[in-house]
Amino acid sequence: MGKSVAFLAVEAVNSGKDLQIFAIDSWEDFETVISAETFDGEETFRCYRENIAPVADRIEALRMRSTDAATNFEDSSCDFVFIDASHEYRDVLDDLAAWYPKVRSGGVLAGHDYHWPGVSRAVREFARANGLKRPRTTELCWVIEVGAESRSISQRLHDLAAAPKENLLTLVARIRYEFMTRRARG
Repeated sequence: MGKSVAFLAVEAVNSGKDLQIFAIDSWEDFETVISAETFDGEETFRCYRENIAPVADRIEALRMRSTDAATNFEDSSCDFVFIDASHEYRDVLDDLAAWYPKVRSGGVLAGHDYHWPGVSRAVREFARANGLKRPRTTELCWVIEVGAESRSISQRLHDLAAAPKENLLTLVARIRYEFMTRRARG
């Protein structure tokens, strides 16, 4: 609990980069599906704080549900989002839908527990439904590289509203071309 985000914070310090790191979790009481163990939310949060203590000044904890936390971030504002939450298919789809727009072009959307059927199914289907490149996977992790070519037309139209005037014409032409190409393919 907190060891992965602590490792990330240590590596950020080692890189010399001043990165802002958020750890998002409700830290609510829950029961695991596999072992039927019950976890006390307050005890879990205390353990998390102990594990991140050496780098606590580098991590901001947001004690809320992932999909609620996503509303606190602007679209295209995150370089890296790592999802390690519920393994239930519908929950994973909700997390992907909430966080994908938050990742900037050139950023990475990734997650853990790819070996869980609900996770792998949701990640594959989300990528396919949004015209994204096939996720890179290992037994445990998955990675989607977010690039301009992989963002949907509606998301790119959102980018259009925020684009500087000098980039506007190029962006419009690219979106129009992709739209016409997709229509032609049926």
